[in-house]
Amino acid sequence: MSGQIRLVGLTGTIAAGKSTAAEILAEAGFRVVDADEIARGLLLEPSVRERVIALLGAECYDDQGMPDRKRIAGIIFADAAKRAQLEALIHPLVRERVKELAAQYSPLIYDVPLLFESGAHKDTDLTVMIDAPLELRMERAGRRNGWSRDEFLAREKSQMPPEQKRSMADMVIDNDADPESFRRRLHKLIEILEASR
Repeated sequence: MSGQIRLVGLTGTIAAGKSTAAEILAEAGFRVVDADEIARGLLLEPSVRERVIALLGAECYDDQGMPDRKRIAGIIFADAAKRAQLEALIHPLVRERVKELAAQYSPLIYDVPLLFESGAHKDTDLTVMIDAPLELRMERAGRRNGWSRDEFLAREKSQMPPEQKRSMADMVIDNDADPESFRRRLHKLIEILEASR
């Protein structure tokens, strides 16, 4: 890979280890921005809150005006049309914020579950996908989030198929072994990013 890499889109399949990869990259000295964190902040903005309530109902926020993320997830993972409408509201706002940050930090690691689904990959110089076998990911999600098989599969179904993500990514890093193996596999990416600074 040649030329300066300003923005890296880091994505992955559910429970493959994307967040662990982001932590390792942060430890290596790269600035990481989390799309979910930005989206959570946006849900607190009055203009966004009004539109979310109009779309999903007032019960999606508590009496203090805080979003009930579990209730929101329950609605959008059961209703593809509402999920698409919420994503159409939130994703462009997140992308704008990331573009602002990318102008300040180079390279910026953009940790985003729906990189390809949201179209955010078009803004990046390099896309990296973290992947692992389905059964292993299901087991990790059950341990980490307490999700049942059905909950996991509902979320998995809401995303682009892993094979399609793999074909679209510039680099795929598998996380199907021990943590040290995963770190070694990430080292190639770290070398590429260091060289582009």
